[in-house]
Amino acid sequence: MKLYDTTAQFYHTKNPRYSLFSVMLTVAERSPIVMHLILALAGREIDVKRRDLIEGANDEEEHKNAQLISKPKSRALHHYSTALGLMAEVVGHMRGPEAGGVDPDCILTALYLMLMYERMFGSQQGIANHLAGAAIIVRQHCADLARPRLLAREPQGGTTSDQQIAFSRTAQPGSEPQISQYSARLLVRVAFLDARATSYGIGGEVIGTLYKAMGRQVGSSAAFSLQHGFESLEQYAVTLYRNVWGESYPQTELAEDIENRPVFSLLSACLQLRYMISQLSNMLDRGEDASQQISSVHYAIQAAGEHFADVLAKADGLSIATDGSRCFVANLRFIVPYYHAVILEFLRLTAASPGLELDERQRGALRGIMNLAVQAFRHEGDKAMLRIARPLFMVALETDDVLHREWVLERFKGLANFGARFERAREFSLRTIDMQQATGRRVELQERFRISLEGII
Repeated sequence: MKLYDTTAQFYHTKNPRYSLFSVMLTVAERSPIVMHLILALAGREIDVKRRDLIEGANDEEEHKNAQLISKPKSRALHHYSTALGLMAEVVGHMRGPEAGGVDPDCILTALYLMLMYERMFGSQQGIANHLAGAAIIVRQHCADLARPRLLAREPQGGTTSDQQIAFSRTAQPGSEPQISQYSARLLVRVAFLDARATSYGIGGEVIGTLYKAMGRQVGSSAAFSLQHGFESLEQYAVTLYRNVWGESYPQTELAEDIENRPVFSLLSACLQLRYMISQLSNMLDRGEDASQQISSVHYAIQAAGEHFADVLAKADGLSIATDGSRCFVANLRFIVPYYHAVILEFLRLTAASPGLELDERQRGALRGIMNLAVQAFRHEGDKAMLRIARPLFMVALETDDVLHREWVLERFKGLANFGARFERAREFSLRTIDMQQATGRRVELQERFRISLEGII
């Protein structure tokens, strides 16, 4: 499974040996669906590597040897198709009289991996379909699990062991729902993917369901902070890795978990802000009075900036000479650009003029993304660009610096090796830039996404 560990490094900075992907391998031991999905993802990555070998062959002999490698794409598609069939059976079982007999860890892992597969190798429609299914499952079986009162309960007849907290057991029909630390972490991850999709006019039901569930818990959904709700889930899951590996979990990993917690809280806030911005965009599209929502989003962005001022300042203090091997530094270069991208998205929607002029807030956000992106590329290459594709996309559409735009578009050309959606994003950017320069006005993105973009970044 070393190859799958490599996939983990494309999207996360944590040591793959002790990452969420490594925990998924434990779940796969008891879940055929999860195992098929892991093999499907690994197979598609092998296919990418095989094509790289063929294209990079220096002579006829190397080219011939590369071509002799078995083609894994058809096998990956077989595993993915098998997983979809098994998932359909499980969903059908969940609707039956024994609907309680479900392992939340396995179901949520399968949902997350299916969404990852569609993001990497599928289509916008595939993501939309899986998010719709995820919303139904979360609504019927997981919404109550997001309530903090259920997070730290001891099982009847004894104390809670580390393993009992880390993983779930199959719930028996009629039993009170329980949630593991692992399921709590996956609920947040699935909600993040849902929040990303809302920028493209799809999804939103998963995060909306959790918002309502957590809002009712505190008795005031209108005033309830979505960030506070997700923080309760993340706080509950904070010792997941230590509980999974016990005494064998390295102290260095534990120290990194503690050091990086504020940075990942910022990522959580950014994705929730992205969801709020997508709701604002929908209101504006429908011609509704969005003044209150504009004020709410503006306040939320400012509040996040103040709350995470220390994290933002640390990122601003990095230089290209700063050692990129530290996980904390890599995460600053990966996550802080998302905050700047949120500012760009919000101002694109609410600017007093629809023209292409940039104010100081926009220029500051563009500088923030480009500064960290150039550093990340110098230290990690295209792997780092995978993590910040969305902020780079916003730079391409917003910047008036030709050199910056060309640099970003060149990065997307390199990212095309990791999935067709990056080439589509590059083509979409070029078309949109041409339209904006021809009209002198910013193009409304969400409607164009619905028509033109078949992948999510």
